[in-house]
Amino acid sequence: MAKKNAKKEPVKPPPKIKYEDTGKFKALDRMMRENRGTRFE
Repeated sequence: MAKKNAKKEPVKPPPKIKYEDTGKFKALDRMMRENRGTRFE
C-alpha cells in the first residue's frame, strides 16, 4: 500500500509539477540555444 500511495502522490498533482518543469525547461532551452545555437522542443 505504501508503494501505491507513493505512486498516487506524484500522479495527483501533475499541473503544478508540469508548470514548474515547463519553466525550468524553457530556461534550459534558452541557455542551450545561446550556448549551442540550437533549439529542441
